[in-house]
Amino acid sequence: MHDEGDTVVPPSEAHRLREAYGGWPELIVTQGLGRSRIIAEPTVVDQVIGFISAGREVAVV
Repeated sequence: MHDEGDTVVPPSEAHRLREAYGGWPELIVTQGLGRSRIIAEPTVVDQVIGFISAGREVAVV
């Protein structure tokens, strides 16, 4: 999960990490939430809960 408006860590870094892991894990890119609001956005929270509930493996970086 990464927002295009993140001014601390550029979105290109999220894409680079995803590519380094062979296209895994799924990367969801948001717009207009920036670095801080992304964690409180209801649709983002729902997607994270869905990801965790599905029991998918996560990459440890």
